[in-house]
Amino acid sequence: MANRSRSASSPLEEAEFHTGGAGLFSTAPDYLIFTRMLLAGGTLNGVEVLKPQTVELMAHNAIGDLNVSMVRSNNPALALEVETFPGQVKKWG
Repeated sequence: MANRSRSASSPLEEAEFHTGGAGLFSTAPDYLIFTRMLLAGGTLNGVEVLKPQTVELMAHNAIGDLNVSMVRSNNPALALEVETFPGQVKKWG
C-alpha cells in the first residue's frame, strides 16, 4: 500500500494502482480550485492557466454517436451499479 503521509501539494510517490490517465488525483480543496478555474474560462485569480479555447474543447463531445452507459459491477454483492444523471444523454469531453 502506498505511503499516505504527504503535503497537500505533493503527489503520492507510489499509487496503489495506475488508472491509465483516468482523471485527476488530488484533495477536495484542490479540486474546487481547479473547478473554479474551469468555470472562469481557464483563469484563476487573474492568472491564465488554460486558454479559453482549451476549456471550450474540454466540453465538446469526444465519442461521437456513442453514449456513456451505466457503470456495471462485475460483483454486485460488493459494488453497486451506477447511473449518473439518469435520463440524460451523456458524452465524454
